[in-house]
Amino acid sequence: MLIARLDYELIQRFTLTVIARDGGGEETTGRVRINVLDVNDNVPTFQKDTYVGALRENEPSVTQLVRLRATDEDSPPNNKITYSIVNASAFGSYFDISVYEGYGVISVSRPLDYEQIPNGLIYLTVMAKDAGNPPLNSTVPVTIEVFVSTRGCTGLALPGYRVDENDNPPTFSKPAYFVSVVENIMAGATVLFLNATDLDRSREYGQESIIYSLEGSSRFRINARSGEITTTSLLDRETKSEYILIVRAVDGGVGHNQKTGIATVNITLLDINDNHPSWKDAPYYINLVEMTPPDSDVTTVVAIDPDLGENGTLVYSIQPPNKFYRLNSSTGKIRTTHVMLDRENPDPHEAELMRRIIVSVTDCGTPPLRATSSATVFVNLLDLNDNDPTFQNLPFVAEVLEGTPAGVSVYQVVAIDLDEGLNGLVSYRMHVGMPRMDFLINSSSGMVVTTAELDRERIAEYQLRVVASDAGTPTKSSTSTLTIRVLDVNDETPTFFPATYNVSVSEDVPREFRVVWLNCTDNDVGLNAELSYFITGAALPPPPPR
Repeated sequence: MLIARLDYELIQRFTLTVIARDGGGEETTGRVRINVLDVNDNVPTFQKDTYVGALRENEPSVTQLVRLRATDEDSPPNNKITYSIVNASAFGSYFDISVYEGYGVISVSRPLDYEQIPNGLIYLTVMAKDAGNPPLNSTVPVTIEVFVSTRGCTGLALPGYRVDENDNPPTFSKPAYFVSVVENIMAGATVLFLNATDLDRSREYGQESIIYSLEGSSRFRINARSGEITTTSLLDRETKSEYILIVRAVDGGVGHNQKTGIATVNITLLDINDNHPSWKDAPYYINLVEMTPPDSDVTTVVAIDPDLGENGTLVYSIQPPNKFYRLNSSTGKIRTTHVMLDRENPDPHEAELMRRIIVSVTDCGTPPLRATSSATVFVNLLDLNDNDPTFQNLPFVAEVLEGTPAGVSVYQVVAIDLDEGLNGLVSYRMHVGMPRMDFLINSSSGMVVTTAELDRERIAEYQLRVVASDAGTPTKSSTSTLTIRVLDVNDETPTFFPATYNVSVSEDVPREFRVVWLNCTDNDVGLNAELSYFITGAALPPPPPR
């Protein structure tokens, strides 16, 4: 919104910096440029308060009697000026005004008779009107002095008035002026006063006739009468740090009779701390191998500040602090610390610190200015094969019934490797040199499968050494034991040894007499091997022959 009256002649353009800030403290900036459009609000202003011209009586015609000029601080077409004579104390029809090289030039078309002019003075009123809508105008008095001829009809010299010749140019005290101003100087502020001198003595050609003009930059203007140089708008050293202006001082001469003096003004802008540091190439993305040695280079963050000296000297810091990295506060170079980088670190907070570095930057101005946002360095930790496969379910005792046929899965071994890619790809195998290979293991799934029918009475327990290896270079592996215990089934018949017993007893043995002790065995175990004995039949031997 507009909060004050604008003046095109004071400032033609405004550049506003707008900050948008959210509730979390994050900020961004933008720029708004506002161009001020001109209206016809400035009256043409004559460079002098009054003008004086002179001519001899009876002079046939003078094409350049008086030269005058008005300026209008408005912009085209409002500042286009026309001149007219609006009043004359005498002989108004004898005078005319035309435009020549931007000046209004008064000329006389017919001879004047001194005796018909009171006190030899004619007073004219000249109007300058601009081309605005509606037009604005101003007037200035012009005095025409008519002098009698310096010689009579006999050719003898008579008392008369000597008109000054314009034979001296305006001269500045120095050919070049050097001045320094701070870059935040207000629009309209005074930069320098210039003064030129003219040794001619008349008002028409001397000191009072001098008019100043300036070229080299629209950001400065000069008062045509006083020589005061002022700014027209706000300045920015970072956009342009030095201006070289050319100042001209012209006297009241017309055409080839006009004299000019020239000086240069070198204006240097002094820096203030008006620029926040800004990041170059942020955010940053880098690859870093885990387990990188301490004090290794990571990357360099770069911020720029167009200010000078301390105002543009930057100090970097890691915020919040990060134990895995350190930062050179002057150069922005980031290196590793003595805290080891482990990609497989299970702590989520430390994993975040390893993978993200937040850097702030502040300049050394007074007061210091901070970058509107932090720069983030995203670290992609590249994997090393630094982790052995780890068994999740070994050592273990698995039980399986004897008689299980070949091709039956009895157990699945599981091992994990925290590395990634080939470094974390686990394969399985049996340890070489196993005494009996009644089992095999799937190298990918870890599934243990029988290769033959199991017989507890042949082997009751297996000790399988399982090796888990990754695919890294060099390969890392781990070994553990899977115990497979074969459970008994009742598949064995009790067996007497010997199969036949021949026993002789006396016929008079008493009751409960131990006749024989039978030896019977069963290769099963447990209840399957507990024996009960029964007499299933008896027969008498045949009588001996007679």
